[in-house]
Amino acid sequence: MRRNPLITTIIPVYNCELYVKESILSILEQTYTNFELFVVDDGSTDNTLLIVNDIAKKDGRIRIIKNSENKGQSACMNMAIKQANGNYIARMDADDYSTKDRFHLQVKYLEENEDVFLCGTGVMLCDENLLPITKWDTVYSSSEINEQLNLLEGKIPIKHSSIMYRKNSQVLYRDKITYAQDLDLFLRLNSYNFKMTNIKEVCLYYRQHPNSISQLNHKERLQFIRLVEKFHDERSQYGLDSYNALFD
Repeated sequence: MRRNPLITTIIPVYNCELYVKESILSILEQTYTNFELFVVDDGSTDNTLLIVNDIAKKDGRIRIIKNSENKGQSACMNMAIKQANGNYIARMDADDYSTKDRFHLQVKYLEENEDVFLCGTGVMLCDENLLPITKWDTVYSSSEINEQLNLLEGKIPIKHSSIMYRKNSQVLYRDKITYAQDLDLFLRLNSYNFKMTNIKEVCLYYRQHPNSISQLNHKERLQFIRLVEKFHDERSQYGLDSYNALFD
């Protein structure tokens, strides 16, 4: 592992043996190589961890965090963020695929646009075999992203798996938000005027399949979408929300 990686990449994994190897290799094969990769296994009961361990033996940039029980993606992200050595945090889902130039393009963009805190990328929606279906209808400018977020219609204008942002000790996920943690993060950044954009290049192939979290837990996700939108409305009115009061 490099002593001073510019990027800390985080992949939370849970029972994703079918796709995890392809996802990890898409990161390891980036043309921009100055990164570390945290793979956080959230108590998998299939062969996911065996696959990850086998890959890690061949590449010293990989660090594995293993949870003995399932804690959720927010907790997994925070575990890795708190150990991150990079100036930038990049996120990736265990069933998606990043193009080889993703990190190069995102680092270049962030270094040329110092006012931007977070950037996502263009996205290609794919079937379970990663065959392209259609390009995701992406908005790119900060104003368009904020407009969609402020509508509070559950729309998420940035694909979570594509993001890269500047490491900031105040920007963590909220452990009790077990679904829609992407929307909660983006709405909080919106509340506190962090600038977010998408670059136009398609750098993420987003896999759609029956076993994805969004498909399996649709009802719970909708409940959390309503909750994090309520928090956003509270911050708009009072400057803070009721998260701590609700979950403490």
